[in-house]
Amino acid sequence: MVFAQSKAAKQVEEAVNMYARAMIDANITVLRSIADKDLTYGHSGGHVEGKEEFLKKIETGQSDFVTMDITNQKIFMHKKTAIVRHHIECITNDNNKPGTVSLDVMTVWQKKSGIWIMIARQAVKPKI
Repeated sequence: MVFAQSKAAKQVEEAVNMYARAMIDANITVLRSIADKDLTYGHSGGHVEGKEEFLKKIETGQSDFVTMDITNQKIFMHKKTAIVRHHIECITNDNNKPGTVSLDVMTVWQKKSGIWIMIARQAVKPKI
């Protein structure tokens, strides 16, 4: 669900979808291109990574997404910055160990040189 149906909001939605596909495919080239150099990537357990640590975990399979289903997405636009909230249900294979993940996620995107770049991500375990 996108509250703002602007062209910018649609571009952000495309960037989120590109990010999800790149996570599933472990496409480091795409992830590197859409992650800000100063990315702060927070996990539900409290660990926070920078860009290079985040990319290394994907590249080595320490963090491996088999599927990523995004629901309840809301995009809030603020000029050249977007806040995206959604829920994800994932099948994972971290370090070749099958598992599942259910998280509420917030990402922050900023338009730089005409491209939407993720500058922050924070996941939390949903309240039941």
